[in-house]
Amino acid sequence: MRSKFGDKITKSLYDNAQYNSVTWPLCPPEGIAFVEHKLSFVNLLILGSGGLPFPHLEVPIPLRIFASPEPANIIVCLPYYESLGDRQGTLNGIWEVTRILDPEIIPDREFLIVRGDHAARGLITGEFTY
Repeated sequence: MRSKFGDKITKSLYDNAQYNSVTWPLCPPEGIAFVEHKLSFVNLLILGSGGLPFPHLEVPIPLRIFASPEPANIIVCLPYYESLGDRQGTLNGIWEVTRILDPEIIPDREFLIVRGDHAARGLITGEFTY
């Protein structure tokens, strides 16, 4: 269970992040399989992380993702996602991922990418069609 203190920090990061700086359409472009399209979500995370997911610094800057259920469900299905518990995990050994169930902290279909003092809001758009 997350602490109220952690929730307040996450909400503050969300409120002060660049508004919907990255978006990802749920429905893949014509001719692209959904499985292949889902892999493009990693490119979105790289963009939202300031374009540099592999910092070449002596002390790497941690990368965090706080996601509402829908983007979290996409993330946990990506290759190289490793679950660390009920709502925690890592993606590609780079991003620490936390699923946020409270829409007052992270609204539905949205996620927050945090890298040091850089924070970007992300949004999943559209509906999946067959």
